[in-house]
Amino acid sequence: ADIIVKGEGEITFRKVLENIKDGKDYRNIAGIVFRNEQIVAETEDRKPIEDMDQLTFAYKKEDMAKYKNQILYYEGSRGCPFSCSYCLSAQEKTVRMHSISRVKEDLQYFLDCHVKQVKFVDRTFNCNKRWAKEIVSYLIDHHNGHTNFHFEIAADLLDDEFISLLNSAPVGLFQQEIGVQSINEPTLKSIQRKTSISKIEDNMRKLRSKHNMHLHLDLIAGLPEEDFNTFKHSFDRVYSMKPDMLQLGFLKVLKGSPIHQQRAQHRLQYTEYPPYEILSNEFISYDQIIFLKKIETLVDLYINTGLFQNTLDYLIDKSSRSPFDFFEEFVGYWEAENLFNRSHSKDKTYEIFIEFVGKTNENPNFVKELIKLDYLMYMKLSLPTFLKDTSPGKEEVFERLKDTNFKSTYLPNQIKTPAKKLYKEIQIQTFAYNVTNLSTPTKTNTTLLFQKTTKPTLRQVNEYVVIGE
Repeated sequence: ADIIVKGEGEITFRKVLENIKDGKDYRNIAGIVFRNEQIVAETEDRKPIEDMDQLTFAYKKEDMAKYKNQILYYEGSRGCPFSCSYCLSAQEKTVRMHSISRVKEDLQYFLDCHVKQVKFVDRTFNCNKRWAKEIVSYLIDHHNGHTNFHFEIAADLLDDEFISLLNSAPVGLFQQEIGVQSINEPTLKSIQRKTSISKIEDNMRKLRSKHNMHLHLDLIAGLPEEDFNTFKHSFDRVYSMKPDMLQLGFLKVLKGSPIHQQRAQHRLQYTEYPPYEILSNEFISYDQIIFLKKIETLVDLYINTGLFQNTLDYLIDKSSRSPFDFFEEFVGYWEAENLFNRSHSKDKTYEIFIEFVGKTNENPNFVKELIKLDYLMYMKLSLPTFLKDTSPGKEEVFERLKDTNFKSTYLPNQIKTPAKKLYKEIQIQTFAYNVTNLSTPTKTNTTLLFQKTTKPTLRQVNEYVVIGE
């Protein structure tokens, strides 16, 4: 490399290019490292940009068509008020923001172009309460029914007014990512992370109450003072907050971060190549990290896809085992069956779940019915071969669909739809248990009618009504 731009690059990089283009000496430009014959020389640091509005909007109108179904990134603010030792932002104590008018202008551009999702890269979107509330209010008032906005927030900083505002948003407009990282107090102290876990729990309950936004909670494995057992407790407590996505991440020992400077102190072993991910430390072994990687795989397949909600609620919430214990046992099954070395379709993950449950001490017949319920709610209205089809006969279904009283009771929006067409749009299944009650499995035939949902929802693609017991 001839030149390295250090720090913020927008001004420095442009000046370097201009000087090279014009044949001028670039060696007096602030914010670079360069070769001066055989010596590596360094100029003074460039001061951070004070007026963020001077930065040019990153996207051009002529490019937006190709971005329509992609995730676009947007920077509303730069810096972070916190000092978490694993983060490069810990070096910068200030936060600089685009003006509200500039942010609104940029976001309206995304809305007008109907992009799929905009992810704010701001470290803590709500560190300035007034600024964040005004942006959220603007997006609620101007949403286009298509574009989703993702924020990283500190949930313990939310007040009831802000939560009420978020809860008033249309379904699917917002996606909140909340970094818990650990519930272990010695770990939080070691990484200089000031947060209130109980406040996060309380605010998560309030944010979940309207079921109108995806809520992601993050955990980081491999942090100082966090051994395998304390991480298990962190996992269980975060799972109990019922996020839509539980992101199990692994410590990245980034050069320049405070934790990188402490690598010898904590005996951090990590990959020498990006993303410099943890392999072991004095608290957790390499084998334990690898095991947690397998837990991560199953969390992604069975929690984060949202395809097994009823089954997991029963197997974990209604039993004496902890969430981590359940996934630890599930990992053992996957290892025994050599499943980690293959790719699996969504249908296959259901089939694997059925086979796993058949080898446990749970009520396998009831759980199989729950798996079928989940499949019909979150997947397709046609059943795969490994799920038993218990639909009434075709003639019986047709007779019901021809019955005006039946349609007005259970399909009021499709009274005029011909039975032949309606037959292809619904699914009727009789379950051997009352699957609508997870607290007490009751062996009684329960018939449900499924159809594609007509209401906005975060994940559910099909809804059902009980048509007979």
